[in-house]
Amino acid sequence: MSVNYKIFGIALVTTVLGYFSFALADPAMTDIGTVKPDNRGTNVYLKGKVTASAPLLGSGAYQLEDKTGKVWVLTNEKLPQQGEEIAIEGQVEYQDISIEQQNMGELYIVQVKQLDRTATTEPSIKPTITPQDGLFLPHR
Repeated sequence: MSVNYKIFGIALVTTVLGYFSFALADPAMTDIGTVKPDNRGTNVYLKGKVTASAPLLGSGAYQLEDKTGKVWVLTNEKLPQQGEEIAIEGQVEYQDISIEQQNMGELYIVQVKQLDRTATTEPSIKPTITPQDGLFLPHR
């Protein structure tokens, strides 16, 4: 095998591996606080903690929060539990609500796909301190 074929083989393998590693890489997550009504109709990737949920007829909604903000997410899938860490792909939507000629619109996300779901509920902390003689005042 000549040197040229070896170089070509190495270049081909490197290119193929690079393509697959790019294709399998996690999508870039968007900070919730940066999603604006101008993004209506575009897909975003969000990751955060579920802080509230609301079952709806045939669907549901949950509030997703990260360090930059929070947003309501509509879904047709089973609602995640409060405290779960979740990553989703979703479409940005905005509903105009006019009250006395003021726009009180609401930004929300329609879940397209759930990417990752991890239970991160905090374990309940139980006190481990036990009373010892001389530590507490005696009761009479």
